[in-house]
Amino acid sequence: MFENLEGGVSWENLILFFLIIIISFLFSEFLYNSLKQAFYLKFSKRVSKTISKLVQYIVLFGGIYIGVYKVLQLEIGTIMASLGILGLVIAFSSQQVVQNILSGIFIFIQKPIRVEDWVEIGTPSTGINRVKEITLMRTILEDTEGKTIYVPNALMLNSKVVNYTKRDFKEVSIQIKIPVFKIENVKKIILEAINQNPKILPNVNRKEKSIVNKLLRLNKNQDISNQFSPKILLTEISDSGMTLSIRVWIREIETKDEIISELLETILTQLKKKQVFKE
Repeated sequence: MFENLEGGVSWENLILFFLIIIISFLFSEFLYNSLKQAFYLKFSKRVSKTISKLVQYIVLFGGIYIGVYKVLQLEIGTIMASLGILGLVIAFSSQQVVQNILSGIFIFIQKPIRVEDWVEIGTPSTGINRVKEITLMRTILEDTEGKTIYVPNALMLNSKVVNYTKRDFKEVSIQIKIPVFKIENVKKIILEAINQNPKILPNVNRKEKSIVNKLLRLNKNQDISNQFSPKILLTEISDSGMTLSIRVWIREIETKDEIISELLETILTQLKKKQVFKE
């Protein structure tokens, strides 16, 4: 029905080739999401997503293999010659897509970042964000306020990336209930208690700050306050009072429980001293 293109590829096979690629991409995405949900019941989020991603890549490359070698029956070089000008147009228009896919594969194999890691990307910085998901085309981040950020995988590899999780930094969230509504006074007391603790960032002693700077490859004049500023968020209001979420960063993850216990004891002492809590 159609004339053959240069290189002996018919229009029917060329159209079939693109259909196979599109179907493979869509089916691999569907399979990834389905397996991920199923594996959540048996494995951790990180393991579930890794296994699902591996299956997704196998299906996708299987579709490419079938399209190239079974339908077109060509080598890659012959494909480009067959497509001619159309191939050049497609190549240029899809350059970013290809870069993102290859970058996604590299991230999956090399694992510079993983799901649930805390990272900071780019200059200027995106701030500290949790890696929520790594797909074939993009990496999905979530900041400390719950906002979702979509970053193309190519940008992930071409930007400065600081992985705080790999360097043993961890954000800890603490919930406390306050039986009064003097929120500003309470927040001030909590911040004072945080700043007094030498193991909670960013107001650490000189020795701890030196360790942090070395891990983050900062010079002694650079400030770590923006990356590790504590946050106190109001999460619930009821007739009996309010619930605050205290979010702080620590480095010594292995002593997390001791650090948090010490912080809570200091907060409790100060709240009693200011008669927020009464004996």
